Amino acid sequence: MAQSSEHTVIPEKLRSLFARFPQSKMCSDCSDPDPDWASLNLGAFLCRRCAGAHRSLGTHISQVRSLKLDSWTEEELALMLEHIESDQFPDISGQLKDCSIQTDRNNLIEFKYTGVLKRRSTGSPAASEQDRFSCGILKVNVLKGVDMAIKDIEGTSDPYCILSVGPQKVKTKVKKKTLNPVWNEQFMFNIADCAAETLLVHVMDKDLFTNDDSMGTAEISLKGLQNGETKHIETSLVGEPGTLHLDITYYKLD
Repeated sequence: MAQSSEHTVIPEKLRSLFARFPQSKMCSDCSDPDPDWASLNLGAFLCRRCAGAHRSLGTHISQVRSLKLDSWTEEELALMLEHIESDQFPDISGQLKDCSIQTDRNNLIEFKYTGVLKRRSTGSPAASEQDRFSCGILKVNVLKGVDMAIKDIEGTSDPYCILSVGPQKVKTKVKKKTLNPVWNEQFMFNIADCAAETLLVHVMDKDLFTNDDSMGTAEISLKGLQNGETKHIETSLVGEPGTLHLDITYYKLD
C-alpha cells in the first residue's frame, strides 16, 4: 500500500531541511561537491560513485536514499538527522581523490565503515586492541613470478600466493602449468603501524591428490612507507628459486 503523503517528506523539502548543515555541501567520503545521495543510518551525504559503494555494503551497514528522487518517511528523516553530525569515521577523502577504479573506491569505503562498526558492536575489552587495525590501509597488487621452482613431474608448477599481514590472510588464483605466473590481483589489508608490520607471502604449488608444495616465501617490511606512496617490490624467494614482483601502496586514515 502506498504511504500517505502526510507521512513522507518530498525531495524539495529534504534539500531545504539539509541546507543548514555544512556537511550537505560535499560528499562525506570523497568531498566532491553537491552530493545527490545520503546514507540514513550513517548520517552521510554521498556523491553518485560513493553511493554505489555504500549500496554494495548492504543495508545492514548503510541505508542509501536519493536526495532528488526519493520521498522519505518521517522515520527515515529522523534517522538521518540523528546521525548527520556524527564524526566517528576516519577521513579518506585524500585517498579517494586518487581512485579512478570503482573497486578501489568500494574497498576503501568498506574499510572506512565496517572497521568502525565492527569495533563499536563488540563492546568487549578486545575492542581496544582492535582499534589498532584502522590506522591505515595497505593495497597490494601481486603482479607476477619469474623463473619459479619446478614442482610437477611435467617440469612445470601450478603456483598461487598466500599473503598475510598479522591475522589477515588472502590467496591469489592458481596459475596452471607455468614457472612464470602472471596474477595482477589486488588485495587490501588493515594496517596498524607500518614501522611494525610485515607482509608475508608464501608461494605454493597446487596439487590435487597430495598436500600443496612450498615454492618459497618472501617477507616484506612495511617500514618507511609514506602515505599515498606506491613502491615496486622485486624480491627473491627464500627456500626455492624464483623472483616475486609486487606493487604496494599505503594509505593513512587520518
